[in-house]
Amino acid sequence: MTRIEHTPEGLTLTVRPSGVSRFGGAAFLAVWLCFWAAGETVVLGVLGAGAWSLLQGKLAAPAIPVGVFLLVWVTFWTFGGVMALHELLRLLSSEDVLRVGPDTIVIRRRRGPFWFTQTVPRGEVRGVTMSTRHRMLRIQTTRQSIDFAQALSPADEREALHALRQEFAPPSDGPAALPAGWEETLTPEGERVLVRDTRARKKQVLVLGSVAAFAWILALVLAGTATAGRATTGPAIVLSGIAALFACGAYWLDVGRQEFRLGGERIVVQRRWRGKAKELFVADRLELTLSTDSDGDVWYKLEGVSSGPVDPRLRRPKTRRTLSSALNDPFEPAALGKWLSARSGTPYSPFEP
Repeated sequence: MTRIEHTPEGLTLTVRPSGVSRFGGAAFLAVWLCFWAAGETVVLGVLGAGAWSLLQGKLAAPAIPVGVFLLVWVTFWTFGGVMALHELLRLLSSEDVLRVGPDTIVIRRRRGPFWFTQTVPRGEVRGVTMSTRHRMLRIQTTRQSIDFAQALSPADEREALHALRQEFAPPSDGPAALPAGWEETLTPEGERVLVRDTRARKKQVLVLGSVAAFAWILALVLAGTATAGRATTGPAIVLSGIAALFACGAYWLDVGRQEFRLGGERIVVQRRWRGKAKELFVADRLELTLSTDSDGDVWYKLEGVSSGPVDPRLRRPKTRRTLSSALNDPFEPAALGKWLSARSGTPYSPFEP
């Protein structure tokens, strides 16, 4: 059910699930979650028993990789269960409320007894669209695209779009803004480059480094127990190898990155490693393309196109390189293309002819 109201606080759009068909999906998810809980319990029990045996020096070294695999598997299994529970609550007991105030837009979502609130400055809104894949009401801001709620019927879709577009009346084509997750910075050579968010990268380095440190500490503990006659030398060696892999990943993220060098009506894609940059590709044109995979999902890609001569020394010369891609939402590739074009002077076309 979709309800549109004009209240003293502003336009309010409320979406609640309706119809008996949703109970079929809810019943399937409820049964699936029972099997999910059983699998989660069994694997966590196996991991707990294995960890205890490891500390006691009774676990064989070949069992360590199996334990690592189960740990990775249960991580994704847990994530899948949480998502399934979220969808079950959405089908049975949920509410999505969008309130357009004079200065802010407040989005409140209820899933069962849990409430989530998101606030967006009204001046950042640039448009209201409908996603083609899941018919989701989508609010586009200067920095990101926000999915609000799924339209329950074509009539609700038209009514909601009409009301929101009348209320927002955003500019049809605002100034180019850098999408979230990117930042412009200067290289040691003093050149302007675009890179992925360095704060997010530092968090990734911290997570990988912490995992490596934990694995090494555990390996040292096992090595210490080996001196007491326990058979923990093999597991300690295996854990040391796993820690080394995570440490190498953290080091790779810390000292290397991909950069887009701007200027001169072109974009140079380069790889920086330990302070030294190597050119990988030069784009003199940008294109936003789309393709559909076997599942019917639409992939949007921002591609750099090179019109210059191909270097015969390259084994696999490329005339195109993907700079950014997104699934079922063209916002980031499109916004990035507009921003790169505005900053570097590189021609940009929304779609490939």
